[in-house]
Amino acid sequence: LWYLHLISVLASLAIGPLIILMSRLVGSALSAAFAHVGPLRSAVVAQADAELSLASKIESKKAKKKRKKQQQRRTCSSAVRDWAAGLLCAQTRFGLGLMLVAFFLSMASFAIYATVAAALDGLVEYCTSLTRWPLISVDLGLNCFFGVHFMLRCLAAQDKLAFWLEFQSIIDYCTVPSTLLGACIGHYWLGLRFMRGLRLLVLPDLLLHLGLARSGYSIRLLQLFTIFVGVWLIGAGVFHVLENFGDVHRHFDKDFHFFPRNATTGLQTKHISGKYDCMSHSSTQSSNCFVVNVMVYMDVLNRSLHTFVGDLLPAGAERVPLSTHQSRFAASQSGRRLQQRVEINNLRYETQSLTKIKARPVHSPANWQRRRTNSRVDTAAAAVNIGFGDSLYFTIVTMSTVGYGDISPRTDSGRVFACLYILFALSVFASHIPEMAQMLTSRSPYAGSYRKETGRPHLVVCGAVCQNAMESFLADLLHKDRKQATARNLQVVCIGQFIPDLEFQGLLKRHFRKLAFFEGTIMSPNDCARVALDSAEAAVVLANKYAEDPDEEDSTNIMRAIAIKNAAPGQRCIVQLLRQRNRAGLLSIPSWDWRLGDECVCVSELTLGLLAQSCTAPGFSTLMANLLAVRSMPSEARQLGDSVWEADYRRGSCYEIYSVRLGVGLQSVEFAEAAAACYASESVILLALEEPEDEAAAAAAAAAAQTRHHRKQRRLLLNPSLRQDGQSGSACVIQPGCRGLFLADSYDEARRAAELALSPSRICPIAHQAAGLGMEAAEAKTLTAVEEVNEEEELFDSTGAWHWCPARSFQEALQLPKLRGHHILCVVAAGRDTAASGLGLASFLRPLRSSSLRRRELAPVVLVGGAAYLRREWPALRHFPDVFALPGSPMSRAVLRRAGLNACDTCVIVGARSRGATRWRDPIDPYLMDREVVLCTLNIRAMDADRVAAADAAAPTAPTPVITEIFVDKNVQFLDQEDDDSPADEMHNSQPFVCGSAFAASALDSLLSTVYYNPSAMSLVRALVTGGVESPSQPAAEDDRCEGLDDDDDVNFESGAIDDDGQQAKSTTSVPDRWRRSRMARLPLTDRRLAQYIASGSEGGTFGRLFLGALRSQGILCLGVARFRDAYRRCAGSSSCRRFVIACPSANFRLLPTDAVYCLVPFPVELKPQ
Repeated sequence: LWYLHLISVLASLAIGPLIILMSRLVGSALSAAFAHVGPLRSAVVAQADAELSLASKIESKKAKKKRKKQQQRRTCSSAVRDWAAGLLCAQTRFGLGLMLVAFFLSMASFAIYATVAAALDGLVEYCTSLTRWPLISVDLGLNCFFGVHFMLRCLAAQDKLAFWLEFQSIIDYCTVPSTLLGACIGHYWLGLRFMRGLRLLVLPDLLLHLGLARSGYSIRLLQLFTIFVGVWLIGAGVFHVLENFGDVHRHFDKDFHFFPRNATTGLQTKHISGKYDCMSHSSTQSSNCFVVNVMVYMDVLNRSLHTFVGDLLPAGAERVPLSTHQSRFAASQSGRRLQQRVEINNLRYETQSLTKIKARPVHSPANWQRRRTNSRVDTAAAAVNIGFGDSLYFTIVTMSTVGYGDISPRTDSGRVFACLYILFALSVFASHIPEMAQMLTSRSPYAGSYRKETGRPHLVVCGAVCQNAMESFLADLLHKDRKQATARNLQVVCIGQFIPDLEFQGLLKRHFRKLAFFEGTIMSPNDCARVALDSAEAAVVLANKYAEDPDEEDSTNIMRAIAIKNAAPGQRCIVQLLRQRNRAGLLSIPSWDWRLGDECVCVSELTLGLLAQSCTAPGFSTLMANLLAVRSMPSEARQLGDSVWEADYRRGSCYEIYSVRLGVGLQSVEFAEAAAACYASESVILLALEEPEDEAAAAAAAAAAQTRHHRKQRRLLLNPSLRQDGQSGSACVIQPGCRGLFLADSYDEARRAAELALSPSRICPIAHQAAGLGMEAAEAKTLTAVEEVNEEEELFDSTGAWHWCPARSFQEALQLPKLRGHHILCVVAAGRDTAASGLGLASFLRPLRSSSLRRRELAPVVLVGGAAYLRREWPALRHFPDVFALPGSPMSRAVLRRAGLNACDTCVIVGARSRGATRWRDPIDPYLMDREVVLCTLNIRAMDADRVAAADAAAPTAPTPVITEIFVDKNVQFLDQEDDDSPADEMHNSQPFVCGSAFAASALDSLLSTVYYNPSAMSLVRALVTGGVESPSQPAAEDDRCEGLDDDDDVNFESGAIDDDGQQAKSTTSVPDRWRRSRMARLPLTDRRLAQYIASGSEGGTFGRLFLGALRSQGILCLGVARFRDAYRRCAGSSSCRRFVIACPSANFRLLPTDAVYCLVPFPVELKPQ
């Protein structure tokens, strides 16, 4: 009765569209029929409206409201549609739950179909009752639910015709009517019930509504998977039906209507077993399938018993005697059910009644093998026994075009379907499988999430995460001298939007226990959660120092900082910027707080500040770069091939800055005594103190911050060895809770020095030795008092941080007088490129105009560069005194002579990059980035060499000190052709860097790790380098005061600068107490303040004696020595004028008369030319 089920499916599919089309046709006909009554209807409507308006005047207000409500009431159909749509809407909980239930019930129905198909072993039709097989009852209940769900979707559909033809409706047509019909007549047909598996295609939409699949990658992968599985299941279902049912045209018989073939034996017979075999074994229910019983009786009457039984046997089988079958049927006519079973020729005969005769093959391995391998026994036979599992196997083999041949279609319809199916399925297999494989294999191994280990802190690094920057950062962060990193087992987690190349992968392998990388962006909250940002110790944002547009790079990093603070407001953030003017953007972040440890490391500010300090103290840039980096001295003090001066330099480069809490033994002790004791005992230099803020204020700030990263606001005191009034004695006594900033070789040395317990016998043993030699250091107080400047009044800006003068126009700055002892700043590449990015030259002038210097000590500064570039920079420079501009190319010798190159003290060369200029950074050869800088340096050295050669021998002329900033470290080898450096030498070991004549921004990469371990390091660096404030809460305010609103040349600045609030700030003639700070200087040993601590003769004494004597009497804190490179040759006259830097020499280090000393000079001590 398969045709009844098929007719029900086709009727359900056709009736609905026919009804809809007929309704639309009738509606159109009615509209056309009544079109001629339009004018009459308009007149009637107009008359009705007039009457209605007249009646409305008479009606009461209550009737009007009722009428208005009735007019606004929606029609019944729209209300029902909205109600049904509300039930099915996935945006509501009920609709989403209904969608989820429908999906799972559909999968359950398909599972029931697969189970029944496997249990029937090749049958597609069967007769049973609902009580005999529970799965049938369950499936009937599921299809009832699908029918109700179909009705709800039909009610909610706007276009009924389109709804009737959509794929979910077609699934219901193929499954629901057939199941309901089977329940009515007791006959079930597997037929098209496999279509229920197509509901798998809604899985991506379901997961999308549930929020389990959010990325396009997962949604696309699910779509490909469900389409492939759906095509596979549908193909298996169709093949299973066609092969087990047989050819349709072979089901027609001449004698009697439709008779199925024996699906069990595969013979072309009309029998009562197979698909007409009722599964009921009860004698009382032997005729539960009425139609089948009638057809069986007619078949029995039409044929003889002998022919009937003979047709049941396979071809070539031995026929049993007729008496055997006659006796079996005679016994069944008595109404009793025979339980005997007889096996003949591998066939099992089961006699129950006249309508219950079964002939099934014996389930033996031989018969199973015969079922699979035997060809068609009879040319009339077409149907074969193929289970659903075999169908799945056949379709997947067909899709892949492999075709093993162990299972092949036996029917004509099966062959036709295989031909058509392979055309469609092959395209699906060939397109979806490779795409799925590509998506699965292309999934980055760095797309996972970081699993934080208990008790192991981690640091999140984002921004310009590249191999060079990370290698330099990790070398300092994870250095073995960092006791904090070793003890805490720190792990670095990087995140970036790229796939690591081979070099970066090598870096990951070398630090596989300390470094992890994840692909993503810190701008995404999901990626922030992947790297566990909220539980990290800090977040570090790296900047690309080689970016063509520094302002764009800074804005990108500021956005990253905003994203970090948005994802974790209490997270500590360390940001690296390229331009100082962009630092004010960080203050716009509401949760940015210096007290939380948030810090900004500005590359241009520190680079230009170090170059400016190197003008007054040549070699200072090398000294500070070595102190900020962490390096280890080899086991042998002098490596093979190193000269004596190289060994001394390497030993000094191993000192770093450490912050340690001072012990009880140093409390209530003056700074000078504590510093002398630390150096005499541990050879450690106490550089500065950090005084904690008031406890009540700290507690209030901590409560406001509510974060574990909160730290007390501390005031940095840099070398507070003298009182601000210029008298001897310490201005600072160590208080409880103070921290000391030490220059030490390791953290252990700094910790031992901080835990000293002072006693009179341990304070200054070397100082007593100096007194025994007749050098009465305690009584030799040669402080030069601060004299009043009568000839010219000193003016400072409103903050008192820098020297100030009334605003000068750019034309006034072009009037260059004849100068001597001045500094020249050459900005190359800006003369030919008007789009050059501003460097922020104010960062170069601030250290040279610091209020810690006296007015007479300020050296003039000449800026050489392009006119357009200098004009753009001038609004931020016009309040600095004695600053002049000279438009022109630094490559021109005429321009350099006009700038007074022969008479200057120092010449600094920096490069200005262009915005978006591809010529600045050569993509093929990055070494060409410094071509203009190198050419300008060689040009100046050639001019200097000609001048020195032409000078009179009786009046020798020293060459002009030249300091060059480069971008690529390896280009340092081109600055001086006389140096014998190896190309393999690192930047910090090259002779130009050692002598202070070259500097690279990469030397500041280690500052980020230093700031991470020591939050106060940036305050110390800012105080030493920029000459600015010593508190981390002030730097942005300084930027605003000095360059924030000074961009308009038409503003009248007669008596002051511009304050933060836009009001004109008056200048001041006095330096506030907080700006009376020490400054860096390089003093020769012949200076009268230092000469008294040096013995006469060729040997200048020891550094320890000088350190203790100058500190106790003068308040001068010595940090290092600058020595001629050729001084070790013991020549009468040194052939080289270059000095190299030795940081923190030991107490027994022998000084030479030609040495110079790097020292921190207190504020009252003047630096007059010697």
